[in-house]
Amino acid sequence: MSRFVEFKNGCFAEMPLPLGVFPFGLAFGILGIETGLTQLQTFLLSSIIFAGASQIVFAQLTATMTPAPIIIGTVGIVNLRHILYGISLSEYLKELPLRWRWILAYLITDESYALPFAGQRANSMDFLANSNIPRYICRPFCSRIFKS
Repeated sequence: MSRFVEFKNGCFAEMPLPLGVFPFGLAFGILGIETGLTQLQTFLLSSIIFAGASQIVFAQLTATMTPAPIIIGTVGIVNLRHILYGISLSEYLKELPLRWRWILAYLITDESYALPFAGQRANSMDFLANSNIPRYICRPFCSRIFKS
């Protein structure tokens, strides 16, 4: 299959998932503003931390003035499952350059981990990378809440 076809397949496979991201992004946007984050901080947090539970933990711990090492450690523990995802995917992606493996590691989520295996496309870098694009674009914009 061509790279473009895999790109397109990854995006289309992912299309239903932003529907679930929208209410979460909205809820996180409200939480971010309520815990004292600015609109920009809430938007950037949704762009940088691409894991829902980690965003919530980060916002709540930040609101209680928790020291940075504890916030970092807690967010890290919440995301330990990604190590298992990485181990599982490593056999399929070992031929990729390191920079692509780092990018895919950053983008992997619970849903995007499951999608390639459902269609037996775990070895396709294009499918894996691009199956995350719709949600990665949607999440920060859904969390942008305007104060009244």
